[in-house]
Amino acid sequence: MQCVAGIHYNFSIDDDSLRLFNKDLNKETKSDIYLGLIRNFKRNFWFLLYFFGASPIFDKSFVSGRNHSIKNTNKSDLYDEYATSLRMSEVGYQSYHKKGS
Repeated sequence: MQCVAGIHYNFSIDDDSLRLFNKDLNKETKSDIYLGLIRNFKRNFWFLLYFFGASPIFDKSFVSGRNHSIKNTNKSDLYDEYATSLRMSEVGYQSYHKKGS
């Protein structure tokens, strides 16, 4: 059984704020602003994960049956000193169903 946790957040920017980027706001320029925002997010997502997705401690069950070099902290947790986002690494969530195994 798998349990996946995450947050999906929808937002929109009010037109007055969008006009700070482009005074001539119409549907096309609004789309351009949002697409630019998405493009920059995708370009810099590693930075956001590094600072806001930090998870250097995790449950041993994530690596059960796999070779690893991560340190023990107690009976049930592992810790990696320089880890930032273990959830996004090879020990994080993986869908074996999608891999075909």
